[in-house]
Amino acid sequence: MNKISFAIGVYIESEDRLSNLDMAVDNLLYHFPDSEIILSEMDTTSKISGRYKKINHIFTQSNDFFCRVKAFNIAAYKSTNNVLSLYDADVIIKNNIIQKCADLINEDKTDLIYPYNGYFYDVPKTYHSEIKKTKNLNSVDIEKCTLLSNQSVGGVVFGKRDIILNNGCYHENFLGPGYEDNEFYDRFVKLGFRVGRINSNLFHMSHERKETSFDKSPYVNLNKNEYLRIHRMDKNSLREEINKWNLVRKFKSDL
Repeated sequence: MNKISFAIGVYIESEDRLSNLDMAVDNLLYHFPDSEIILSEMDTTSKISGRYKKINHIFTQSNDFFCRVKAFNIAAYKSTNNVLSLYDADVIIKNNIIQKCADLINEDKTDLIYPYNGYFYDVPKTYHSEIKKTKNLNSVDIEKCTLLSNQSVGGVVFGKRDIILNNGCYHENFLGPGYEDNEFYDRFVKLGFRVGRINSNLFHMSHERKETSFDKSPYVNLNKNEYLRIHRMDKNSLREEINKWNLVRKFKSDL
């Protein structure tokens, strides 16, 4: 039941990003040593080559602005387990919640599930060293954290690998961060899949915010327009749309 594939898109543009990735990887390996962790890094040169043991590191050389969705899709396509998690490099989830998500998927009680109730908290750096040391969130006082959203669909999602890949995973028209998670959620709901939530919170490890952060990205408005274009489609039009996507065609050719 611990056979989970964690697909993580990686771009290291600061020490904070690297520290948070260390924290996330160490936490997952500690609690789920039999899991499959796939780090998909896109950059001009690799910043993490040889850094981690027991993980699959895929490096794609790119001079373009970091395309989060493509990085995730590369990792997801290489995954091998029934339970697939699209997992941001700077989030931490309680291990019992991760296990509950995997159980619900393996028991065929859901197709996709978010391991939190929409409440997405930013954890100050003052807590990071203790989280690294203890591999848990017991030291975190939620009152000292910043609520980023109470209706979030970003950060992390678990689902059946074949369903995720057969229905497009992330839409690669999105450039940088912004609205890609909303489109992902809307698409799977509209297609009729069972999408659930766990009544828990999601914790984001605070970091320096540079050009790949939502509030600094130059592509937010373009992403919003693409999200609205997809959002307006009915179920049949949406199915026709995603069947044209390269990832879907590639996945179906493998079946």
